[in-house]
Amino acid sequence: MADKKFWKSFATTYWEKRSVCLTGIKSSIFNIDSDCIFKLLVRYSDHCRKTKTLVGMKFYIEGHLQYLEDVLDLLPKAKDGSLLGYHRRMDEMFFDYCLVCDELIQVAPEEWKLLGEFVMGLYDQVGLPSKFAEMGLYLGNYRTTPFGVHSDGCGVISIPVEGTKKFLVWNSKFVEKNPKLKRTHQYKAYRKHADRWVANPGDIVYWPASHWHIAESTGSFSATWSIGFWLDEPLSEIILKALKPLLATTLSDFRSIALGDGIREDGLIEALPEVLNLSHSELVRISSDEMHDVFVKYWLEIVSKNGFRNSPPNLGSKNRLVVQEKIFWTKLSHQRICVAAKGILQELPDSPKWVTLIQSINSGKIVDLKYFSQKELNLFQKIYPINKK
Repeated sequence: MADKKFWKSFATTYWEKRSVCLTGIKSSIFNIDSDCIFKLLVRYSDHCRKTKTLVGMKFYIEGHLQYLEDVLDLLPKAKDGSLLGYHRRMDEMFFDYCLVCDELIQVAPEEWKLLGEFVMGLYDQVGLPSKFAEMGLYLGNYRTTPFGVHSDGCGVISIPVEGTKKFLVWNSKFVEKNPKLKRTHQYKAYRKHADRWVANPGDIVYWPASHWHIAESTGSFSATWSIGFWLDEPLSEIILKALKPLLATTLSDFRSIALGDGIREDGLIEALPEVLNLSHSELVRISSDEMHDVFVKYWLEIVSKNGFRNSPPNLGSKNRLVVQEKIFWTKLSHQRICVAAKGILQELPDSPKWVTLIQSINSGKIVDLKYFSQKELNLFQKIYPINKK
């Protein structure tokens, strides 16, 4: 895995400053290779076919976005055998195609640990993204990115697993001075001003959130997976998101706001409607402990998901509680503790027994279920499902 020295150098030299293509990096993140990506892509494609949805999937033919009824049968299948096998099937039908998937992490429980170790090395230097991180995938023989030169609002680490991937990257200052670049496919006149990167499997390409970019090829097949770090959420939105569960349980529900007698004929507002007065009273009764617990729970959720937008489900094991990831925990008010795993939270009594149990699990021990009471199993069932068969 890329070490602390690597990430410190990366953060100082490149993070949110300039793009780069890194070669010769030694990291277990490259274990997420072509075969692994094909397995995950088939798994998620099967989910799309089963649910008849395309959430997180986009399929372009010659630059045109396709729709549900036309796409489900075009997604990868196990019988394709590999990413190249899938490409051969698509290449027989389309001169130019592009498949995008942003939900692979939901079907990647085995790869979750690798992803977490990789991003936490970066987070130690730059912090968690203000919004979230997500795992994406681009593959196909498309000549240029279907939606032209674009900026995603997220910094990207892109990792090729098949073929050669070519990127052109412009910094935001240049694009602001040359706005015709935005969303265009006609960028020939601006090529000399771009950072141009050619990456192969084993390389990593990075560009900052503010930069604009496009991928291009001569029509040969390539596949890259990536981690996008969304940095565009203001603090006010984060605080509102954290407070939302508390507000939902604190404030009274209503369907309309009665005018009452608080509006004079001359337009002066003399009094608030009853529902707003009631809401004010309910809000000022929120204690410091309640507010603290809200932010603690929000932070536990984010950290336990490694900053990602979503996470794969936890896997149980026959008659054993096997933890694939660290259980994060902290003390709440009123003699409670909160535990979290992959964004799922559970409150428990604050007792030495629970603390010892969590610490034992996090030390890597496999705990036989016979040492658990049924009540304890029921509590842990929420964050780590247990297979009793």
